[in-house]
Amino acid sequence: MLILKRAIDTVWNQTYSDVELIIVNDYPPYIEKINQLIEKNYMGKRLFIIHNEANMGACYSRNEGIKNANGEYIAFLDDDDEWFPEKLSKQYAAISKNSNIAMVYCSGINVYSNGNKNEMSFIKDTCDTPLKNLLATNYIGGSSFPLIRKEVLCELNGFDTVLLSSQDYDLWIRIVSEYNIVFISEPLVLYYIMEDSITSNPSKRIQGYNTLLRKHKVLYQRFPQSAIGIFKSIISVYVEHRYYNKVAYYLLKSFQYFPYNLSLLRFWSICLLKKLLL
Repeated sequence: MLILKRAIDTVWNQTYSDVELIIVNDYPPYIEKINQLIEKNYMGKRLFIIHNEANMGACYSRNEGIKNANGEYIAFLDDDDEWFPEKLSKQYAAISKNSNIAMVYCSGINVYSNGNKNEMSFIKDTCDTPLKNLLATNYIGGSSFPLIRKEVLCELNGFDTVLLSSQDYDLWIRIVSEYNIVFISEPLVLYYIMEDSITSNPSKRIQGYNTLLRKHKVLYQRFPQSAIGIFKSIISVYVEHRYYNKVAYYLLKSFQYFPYNLSLLRFWSICLLKKLLL
């Protein structure tokens, strides 16, 4: 409950105060504890709780939040992350002045279990070719980073509950393929990295990447070089977990998208060499 309270407090500590907070509880055994936490600390606040009857997953829960939200803009916050106080005000200032902007995202700071921190350098602005670059790699980050127009989320039917991972990445691709986005070049989120996070599960990560390739096949055929970025991610996972027999299959499969991908072969060789030297 301490982690949840920390996240809730970062919402109420925002310099932008016109906020409605919807908590979607996806763990039914915590119903009583969460109700007690709210009653003790947040009575009178503009706060609503949805308790799922069973564990439905993060995507279902976020979609329930979207469905029940009354505001024009929506920002997601995982309970183990935190927002800097000025996050919403800076994002609102950027998105509200231009109706053509569907999403504003920002950088963040990784917080590791040993206390170390570093800025998330992979989150960046790619305004020249946003879709092409996004198809290659998720430069927007997780769901705790953007502020998004609700109407856009509803038009796109929110998060895809079929995916086991990369659900946020999939949504960003669908948004960027149809709308304009803006980047705020400063860290406004503390992102806590847990050892049991979904990104550490190789099978779920691979399922997510493969689903992205199938689901957005038309886009990857339009930008075939971007598919190499996904294959690099897949190969990195397999090399990391020493599943070397899988690497050859995906190397061959990658040639279906981009026949001249010698860079991928070089990338795999470097990954393998680094792993063998450890």
